[in-house]
Amino acid sequence: MLNWGGGRQPVKEPPVLDTDYLARLEGHIGRDTVLELLSDGLIELCDRLGALARHAEADEREEALRIGHDLAGLAGHLGLSALSRAAVEMNRAGRDGSAGPVAALAAPVLAAGGDAEVALRAAHLAAVRSRNLPEGDSPNV
Repeated sequence: MLNWGGGRQPVKEPPVLDTDYLARLEGHIGRDTVLELLSDGLIELCDRLGALARHAEADEREEALRIGHDLAGLAGHLGLSALSRAAVEMNRAGRDGSAGPVAALAAPVLAAGGDAEVALRAAHLAAVRSRNLPEGDSPNV
């Protein structure tokens, strides 16, 4: 495709939750295992986001970056693409030392994390509702 504006093409934003990824995962490990993964992942996500917020408020850079690294991996395993990207970008910016206060560095991750939590809760609810449906059917959410 030609770029008639002469600048860079806009980067497509990653989805908050990659539902295609979850569907593929269900095909490999089964609905019950995905449900367990979503349940455990939601608990871990909320814990990590809370810890990040506390360390950001206290301006504790190394701890915040460690949690950001953990969040990037957790989000990737759960199909939370936008959160994973935000956490990776936070770590990249935080490691070069020129990023400013930790609260400003963590703000995009915490915002993406809030969206991710809502999406993960909805996916978990849909998985619970579909638990009694035959494989391949989907609930009316």
